[in-house]
Amino acid sequence: MQWSYDLLSPQQQILFERLAVFTGPFDLAGAEAVAGDTDQDLVETDQLLGDLVERSIVAVESGAFGRLFRVLETLRRFAFERLAVRGELEAVARRHAYWCRDESARIGGLLAGPDEIEGVARLAQLWPNLRSAVAWACTSRDVELADALVRPVVVEVDLRRQAEIGDWAEQILDLASPTDERRVVFWLLWAGHRHAQAGDHEAVEALVRQHGHADHPVVRFNEAYLAEVGKDSHEVSLAAIAWLRQHGEDHAADLIEVSGVAASLMTLQRFAELDAWAADLAERHWLQGPPTLRYFSLGLQGYAAQYQGRHQDAARFFTEAEAMELPSGTYRVIQTATARMAFQLGDRSRAYRTLRDNLDVLLDTDYTDVTRMVAVEFITMVGAIDRLADAARVLTYLDTTGDYGTLARENLVADVVRRIEADPHLADRESRNLDAHGALVFMRDVLQELTADVTT
Repeated sequence: MQWSYDLLSPQQQILFERLAVFTGPFDLAGAEAVAGDTDQDLVETDQLLGDLVERSIVAVESGAFGRLFRVLETLRRFAFERLAVRGELEAVARRHAYWCRDESARIGGLLAGPDEIEGVARLAQLWPNLRSAVAWACTSRDVELADALVRPVVVEVDLRRQAEIGDWAEQILDLASPTDERRVVFWLLWAGHRHAQAGDHEAVEALVRQHGHADHPVVRFNEAYLAEVGKDSHEVSLAAIAWLRQHGEDHAADLIEVSGVAASLMTLQRFAELDAWAADLAERHWLQGPPTLRYFSLGLQGYAAQYQGRHQDAARFFTEAEAMELPSGTYRVIQTATARMAFQLGDRSRAYRTLRDNLDVLLDTDYTDVTRMVAVEFITMVGAIDRLADAARVLTYLDTTGDYGTLARENLVADVVRRIEADPHLADRESRNLDAHGALVFMRDVLQELTADVTT
C-alpha cells in the first residue's frame, strides 16, 4: 500500500487520507463537503476522486440515488493512520460529523412526510457513517452535535425497530446537563421506549431513577405503555402529545397518537371514539403524512369496525392497509388480522404461515409489545380447530396484559374462554403463566407444527 500511496500526487494523497473518515458509502457532494479543500471546486474534487477510482483505491458503485463511492477497509485504515500523522484527523472527523448532521436533517424531513420510503432507504445508506459520527460526537462530549445527528431520525427506534437508536439516546442522556429538562425528557422518552417495546420494566425504571423527571408526562408515557392500563395510558399520552407539539416535535407526537391514544381507546373499549380518532388520523396522513402512519390509521379503523361488529368494513380497511407499499423494515402489525381473514375464508395454510412469519419477525427483533394482538388471533385459530390446550396456554399470557387482556377475554376470544373454563383440566392449566417472550416461542412452535400438518 505504501508503494501505491507514494505514487499519488500530494493533492491525491490528501483527498485519499481525508476520505478515510467515511465508514460507509458517500457521494460526490459528501466527498467535497468532508474531504475537499476550500479553494477546490466540485469539478476538481470529482477529477481527483476519479483518479483514485482509476487506481482502484476508491471503489465506485451504483446506489439507489446515484453514484456512490467507498474506500475498502484495509485501504481506509492505512489512510486513517496517515491522516492522524498529518494532524488533520480531528478537523476532518468534525467535518464528517457535520455532513452527517445535515444529511440526517434532510432525511428527517423525508421520514415525516409522503416521501418516507425514500427517507428510510437514504437512512439505511447513511447508517454506517451516522454511527461513526454519533460515536465521535459522544466521545468528544459534544451533546449538541450528538443530539442534532440523532433527533431527526429518532422515531425509527419505534417504526422500524432500530434498537441502536436507543443506545444512542442513552449516550446523549449521559452527556446532557441534568438541568436541561427539555433535552433530558426528550431522550428519556426514546431511550426508555426501546426497552418498553421489549417489555423490560427494570430497564425503563433504571433510566428514570438515573435521570429523574419521573412525573413528567413524556417520561410517564413509557410506564403507562408497559402497564397496559388504558385509562392511565390515555391521559398520559394526551399530555405527552401536548408537550411534544409545544416543543416542535410533531412527528413524535403523531406516533404517540397511534401507540398511546388510539391503543388506549381500544383497551378502554371506547370504540366509537377510536373510530372517529382513527378516521381523523387517516385523513390527516392521506396526502402529507408518512405511509406508515397512514397504514396504522387504516388498521385502527379496521379494529374499531371489527369491535363494533362491522366485519365487512373491517376487512376493507385491513385489506387496503396491507396493500400499501411501506418502507423496508416496517413491522406489518395488521398481518395478524389478515391471517385471521385467511383462516375465516378456509385458507388455513396461508393463515398459519402468515401468523408464524409474523412471530418470527418479533422473535428476531426481541420486541414483545404487540404479542397480545398476535395472541388473540392465535387463540381464535386454535380454538376453532379444538386445540383448546394450546389456547389455554396462551391465555395465561393474555391475562397478564391489563385492560387489553380484559377486552380480549370479554369480547375477542370470549367463546374460546368459555370452552376452556368449562373443562377443569384446561382451567387448571391456566395457573402456569407464560410471559410475552415465552408466548411468542410457544405460538411459533405450534404454528410451525400446524403449517407442516396442512402441507403434508
